[in-house]
Amino acid sequence: MAVGEALLDKDTGTFLGEPLVEVARTEREQQWIGVSFGPSFSKPGFNEGFHLNTVLPYKSHYKDRASAYVTGMTVDWPRRWRESRKSDPRPTLSALDRDPEFSSYYEKTSRFIDFSDENHDWFRTKSRLEHG
Repeated sequence: MAVGEALLDKDTGTFLGEPLVEVARTEREQQWIGVSFGPSFSKPGFNEGFHLNTVLPYKSHYKDRASAYVTGMTVDWPRRWRESRKSDPRPTLSALDRDPEFSSYYEKTSRFIDFSDENHDWFRTKSRLEHG
């Protein structure tokens, strides 16, 4: 996810702006199924007001953790899954894993689900949370 000024004109097919470039570059650095916050979220005005139970500090899904596009903040979608469903997301995830070329993406996503389970209340603890 990225924020900033952009031109998004569906009728003309015109899509321009720094957030689009940031999203494309951030996506290339990831190896999973999930959502990461891009560096634009660290700008004043965009990094305030998040409910801490919707985000999770995590970096294990990045190909290169030293990249400028690595923020270590992700959307904690497994938490929302647990709160809105009675089923485990892993079987659904496994059913999607059909091409061995991309199996590592599903494996890293499964590890993120585990990390989310283990760090459900990360924002309530005084200990420092490891980033995956």
